[in-house]
Amino acid sequence: MGYVGYRVPPLSRKKIEDQANSIRLLFGLENTLYFDIVRFLELSLPKIISDFLLIPVGNDDLGSDFARAYPDKNLIYVRDEVYVNAYNKKGRDRLILAHEFSHWLLHKGISLAYTKNYSGTLKKYEDSEWQADVLGAQLLAPTYLIKDLSVNQIMKECGVSESAAKTQLNVANKK
Repeated sequence: MGYVGYRVPPLSRKKIEDQANSIRLLFGLENTLYFDIVRFLELSLPKIISDFLLIPVGNDDLGSDFARAYPDKNLIYVRDEVYVNAYNKKGRDRLILAHEFSHWLLHKGISLAYTKNYSGTLKKYEDSEWQADVLGAQLLAPTYLIKDLSVNQIMKECGVSESAAKTQLNVANKK
């Protein structure tokens, strides 16, 4: 898979998964299959980050982006349609929100000057998009909880797409 994000400080899959697992633990969700990302972003996170905002915007307001995180402003914009679909438990849209939350969490204070200060191809562990994908997927379908489930069970119990369920199960089976 080719990654098209920005260069960021490298993080291993294990470190990223540990962060996701710590978030689940912090909010008492370590043994819960379904992570309600909308409720988390709207109600839980603002209890500890008082100025954090998730703001639905018109479907054309973000150009081709489905959502956009601003880590240093404690802000995530999300297209109305993605917000509504995530609220209605659509796996793809739930992962979009988890992915943007992951950018918000992992990429605070990273200067764009740093992200452009490289030559050559990005390695996946230093790619902002790969990092956000890993954390978002681990939040929604943690490998330690899904390893004995089928793809269909993961889709149903974790509220993720078939693609996300297959990817996470593949990762879980390699451990």
